[in-house]
Amino acid sequence: PIELNNRIPAYEVVYKWCPVKDRVVFQRAICILHNRTGYTLTATFSKKTWKTKGPEIDKILKSFTVQGMERG
Repeated sequence: PIELNNRIPAYEVVYKWCPVKDRVVFQRAICILHNRTGYTLTATFSKKTWKTKGPEIDKILKSFTVQGMERG
């Protein structure tokens, strides 16, 4: 479980897989259920981009909102 910037609860899944030989990919998915509508946000990384761009992508994913989604 995680919480978006607007305090909406969400779930995060991070996994690693090998789509082809000698290639490792990391994928991060954030799943949100709000007012009976589900949203899935995903980002795919190499090992290098996970380290260099991961924090920036984290900010983007956690800023997700739709009109009327604010909680508080």
